Amino acid sequence: MPGDLLFDEKNWKIGQRDTIYTCQCGSCWVVTECGLPMEVRKCQCGASVGGTDHKPVAGFMSENTTEDRTERGYILGSPLSRRNELERCLSPACVGLARTLLHSSLLLGLYSDKKAVLDLMKEQVEDVEKFFWGHLQKDVACLAEALSKNTEDAVLTVHLFLQDLSNNNPADGDVALSVLPEKKDREVWETSFKALAQPFFQKLEQRLNSVKEQRMNEGPHGSNLLLKLAYSQTPPLENLPREGLINQPCMWKFEQKTTIQSLMHFLQQEDGEGSGSSYPILLELLSKLENIQHVRYLPDIFRLQNALIHFFQNSYKGENYTVRQFLDQPELSDDQRLTFSRAIETIRKVWRNIKMNPSSSGIPFLPNLSPDNINTNTAVLHLLPTQPSISHLVTRFLIQLQNNCVNTAAVVTREKQRSISAEEVKPSSVLAVTKSDLVTMALANLQYEVDENGLKTTYFDFQMLQRQVVHRFISGKPSIKAQTAPSIALKNVRTLQATKMEVREQVPQELLSVNQQKRIMEEARSVNALSKALATLKVAAEFLAVTGGDPDRLLPNYVRQDLRMDAGAKQFQDLPVVPNTQLKHILSLWQVLAARRSMLLVQMNQDPFCLVPKEFQGKLDAGQAKDLAFALSNTNLDLFLIELHEMIMVALSKFQPEYELKDAFSFFLEENHFPPATVATLTDALDPNIPVGNILSVWRTAAKTSQITVPAYGQERPAQGSLSTGGLSP
Repeated sequence: MPGDLLFDEKNWKIGQRDTIYTCQCGSCWVVTECGLPMEVRKCQCGASVGGTDHKPVAGFMSENTTEDRTERGYILGSPLSRRNELERCLSPACVGLARTLLHSSLLLGLYSDKKAVLDLMKEQVEDVEKFFWGHLQKDVACLAEALSKNTEDAVLTVHLFLQDLSNNNPADGDVALSVLPEKKDREVWETSFKALAQPFFQKLEQRLNSVKEQRMNEGPHGSNLLLKLAYSQTPPLENLPREGLINQPCMWKFEQKTTIQSLMHFLQQEDGEGSGSSYPILLELLSKLENIQHVRYLPDIFRLQNALIHFFQNSYKGENYTVRQFLDQPELSDDQRLTFSRAIETIRKVWRNIKMNPSSSGIPFLPNLSPDNINTNTAVLHLLPTQPSISHLVTRFLIQLQNNCVNTAAVVTREKQRSISAEEVKPSSVLAVTKSDLVTMALANLQYEVDENGLKTTYFDFQMLQRQVVHRFISGKPSIKAQTAPSIALKNVRTLQATKMEVREQVPQELLSVNQQKRIMEEARSVNALSKALATLKVAAEFLAVTGGDPDRLLPNYVRQDLRMDAGAKQFQDLPVVPNTQLKHILSLWQVLAARRSMLLVQMNQDPFCLVPKEFQGKLDAGQAKDLAFALSNTNLDLFLIELHEMIMVALSKFQPEYELKDAFSFFLEENHFPPATVATLTDALDPNIPVGNILSVWRTAAKTSQITVPAYGQERPAQGSLSTGGLSP
C-alpha cells in the first residue's frame, strides 16, 4: 500500500512555520514566513492561489500534515502495469515474497469470506479470482527475477519461507491478528518482515540445493533423466540422448540470468541488514537505475526547454500547437528534430515512472499535473518548464539523481566536487549508465565455487565493482545547480505583447522618424545582423519592463554598461540608425527591425510566418494582388509593412479569419493611437472584400511592391501621447 507522503514531513524541506496548502486541482503549495498567504498567483490549472492580508483566496486550503491519510484497503491495479522494484525499505525480493503471501491469502479468503475480501478492494473487478491469480503469477515472476531463479525455485522459496515461519512461530490458541492502523505500525511490520527475510535469503541457495538433492534421491522421479538435467546434474555420457535439438541437455537447464533486481538482492544479502553502508554508490545506482539511465539526456532536455521558451515568447498561438506540430516546423533542422524527439520521449518515460511509484522516486508529493501521458497529440504547452509542470518536475528530478550519485561518490572517494550551471551542461557532464553497462561490469566481477557434489555457488566482488563504476561513470562528473535550469513563469508564457506594454509603462516611447525607418528598410541587408540585434533588443526590453530607465539615454550605452552585453552593443554597429537610437525608441526599433528581417526572408524564398495558423495563410487571386499592388504604390509602404507586420506578430489572435481585413487593420491602428487621417491613408489601399485570412498574402504583396516602388513620404506620425491630429499625405 503506498503511504501518505504528505504526512511524511521529513521529505519536505520547509521551515517550522511554513504551511502546506493545496489548490482546487490538488497541486501543492508551500507558504513561507508566517505560513499565511500575502500574495496571489496563478496555478497551472488557471485558479488563483495564495491570498492577501493573511486571508487565503477561495479554494486555497491549508493541509493538516499531522494526520496520516494513507488509504486503507487493496488498491493495486492491473497486474500488467506492475514492475519489479523497491517498496520503501523492502528490496525487490522482499516485496515479491510479501505480495506472494498477500495474494495467496486473498485467493484463499475468496473461498471462506468473499464479501470481506471484496470490501477491502477500492475498485471492483469483473472476475476477482482471475484478478488475484494474475497478481499471484506476477508476484512469483518478480520474485524469480529478483532471485535470478526460475519459476519453480521461486514457488519453492515461498514454501520454504512459510516452513520457517511455522517452525519459528508454532501455532497456539493465544495468537491474535494484528491490526496496523498507524503509519508507524506499518513501518514496524515492514522492518520485522525484512528482519525475517534477510537471514532466510542468506541461506536460501543452500536450502534450495538441499531440496533438489532430496528430490533426486528420495522422490518418485529421482532417476528421471530430465529432472537431473533441469537440476544441473550431468548424467553419464552413455545415458545422454544423441539426436534432435530437443534432446540436448542445454535445452532443459535453467541458466541464471543476472538482472538489476538480482544484483540488488545479492548486494543487500552481502551487506547483512541491507542498509547499503558498505557499498553506498552501488546501492544508489541499482535502486534508482530505472530513472538514472535517463540522466544522459539532460542536455537534450535543456535544449528543448530553451527552444520552447523562445518559441512561446516569439510566436503566435504557440499554446495551440501539439508535440507533432512543433516537431514538424520546417525551420527545425534534422539534428534539432532528433534531439527534441529524444528529449520528449525521455520526459514521457520518466514521468510515467514517477507516476507509477512516486515514493521510490523520492518525490514527497506528486502534484495533480496534466496530461496523464505524453504523446504526439499532447499540447506542447505542457512541456514548458513552468512551475509546477511535468517538464519542470522531471528536470529537477534528473538533476537530483545526478547530484545524489556525485555526492555519494565524493564521500567515498574524497574527490573534490565542482558545480556547473545548466548552460554549461554537455553530454560529457552527465551520468551515462545503462542496465546493460552495469550487468556487463557485474558479470566481469562474478566469481563462483563448485563443491564436491558439483553444486555451484556464485558471488560478486562488489568492492571492485564499485571502484570500476566510480571510475567509469561518476569520477569527474560535476553536480548541477538546479536553480539554473531553464524556467519561465506561467504568466510570462506570452510575453511579446505583455513586455511591450510594460516597457511603455516604465519608459515613455516615441517612434523613429520616417527617414530613420526608411533607412533601415532600405539599407539593412543582413538577416544574421538583424536577428542578433533583435535578440539583444528583447533582453533589453525585458529589463526595461521591470526596472525602467532614462528615455533619452543611448540604447548602445545601456546595453553595454547596464546589461554588460558588449558583444550585443558591438552588433548594433552593423546596422543603420541603431547606434544613435535612445531608450525611448526601443519598441519602434524592434518593430522596424523585425519587419525588415521578414522582408529579407521573403526575398530569400523563406517563410517568416511559418508559425502562423493555416487559417490566416489564404492566397490573394491574381486580380486582387494586382489591384493591391497598384493601390499600395501611392501610400507609405514602409509604415504599412511595419504596422501590418506588428499586427500579424502580436495582435492576430484578436481577429477571426473571416473578418474584413480593412476593418481589422483600422481597429489595430486606432488601438495604437494613430491619428484618423493616418489610419484612413494606410487602409484605403485594402479592398473591403479581402478577409483577415489573407493577411499574410497581403503583406507579401506589399513587400514585393516595395522593392520596385519608391514611395512618397508625408508627415510623420506624432509621438505616442501627442494630441496632434496631423495626417499622412499620399
